[in-house]
Amino acid sequence: MTDHLALTHGIYDEDGNQVVEFDNPSAAFLRGFQCGQLYEAMETGFDTIVMTTLAENALMVMRLAEYCKYDFKGEYIEGKGLDELEWMYIELRAKSPKPSLFNGGVDFSKPLDDNPQDV
Repeated sequence: MTDHLALTHGIYDEDGNQVVEFDNPSAAFLRGFQCGQLYEAMETGFDTIVMTTLAENALMVMRLAEYCKYDFKGEYIEGKGLDELEWMYIELRAKSPKPSLFNGGVDFSKPLDDNPQDV
């Protein structure tokens, strides 16, 4: 999906360096941000999406998965993180390949990295 991980105070790269600081560190803001990331990934057409999300986001993740035709699997992470929030691992798998938006050119049913065509 992305090399960046959304945490409570911003976006961090794979080395743990903060690359964007959120001006609103609330759990509600983070929930919306995470749902936006997931929705964008599902609409892009990734076959599998794996990430950590707030446990209180489970219902919204399941609703998005149902709407976008993904199977949902989640596992609660015992205990609270350093931020005192409760987290869970989620795995979403597309129920069927997404259709291409048009014949020829770039196949938008796959991430751009998987397309051999020049963009």
